[in-house]
Formats: sequence, structure tokens, C-alpha cells
Amino acid sequence: MANGRARTGRTAYQRRAYKQEELLAEGPTPVLRVGNFFSSREWYYSDLVLEEEKYCDVGDLLYAWSASFGPRIWEGPRAIFHYHIWKIETSDAIDKKFLFYLLEADSETSRPRAMGSA
Repeated sequence: MANGRARTGRTAYQRRAYKQEELLAEGPTPVLRVGNFFSSREWYYSDLVLEEEKYCDVGDLLYAWSASFGPRIWEGPRAIFHYHIWKIETSDAIDKKFLFYLLEADSETSRPRAMGSA
């Protein structure tokens, strides 16, 4: 789901892909890619100024969906998130930590099936 409200009371924002010339070796804002989400310490940066919902901040619930997938409560610096990552904003209808654990359990259950589908 991109930029839509689900019946569970959450909104998921998905970012776009970046052109190579938009990914800088240094700059004011890190670009969070799936590799950074799980293991890579090598970052790209951006000098783009975007709408507020295109950034993730400490405490945001994020979900990566690529070859590796799963949720994280973001603890890194303010960043622009790449298109294989969703930022999920919860409402009063669902608790953020509950949704995190639900997504984590679903990811663990789905991982063996996903590994066999590639």
C-alpha cells in the first residue's frame, strides 16, 4: 500500500527510487536504503528538500521489503527513506509496538516462503 489508510488505522508512506546523480557521497541528509536498514555501514546522502512524510526520524516504525524484509523502530539519524522501505504511522486504533511485533512475527513466518520463491 502506498500512501493509504488501512482499516487497521495506520498509514504507510513509500518513498521513490533515486537517480544515481541524486545519491551523493556526502550531504546534509542520509538516504536510508535496505542495505543500511540491515547491515551496510556505507551511506549515500542527499541535498534534496522533500515533504515531511518523506523523512524518517528516531522512533518511527519502518518496514523493509526487498530480498531482506522486516520491521524496525528507527534509531538512526533523520533520513530520507528509499522506495523499498515503508514508514508506518499508527493511529489510536493500533499501538506502534504491537504492530511492530505483529510485523516481526509475520516476517519470520513469511521468510522461509520468500526464500524459496526467488
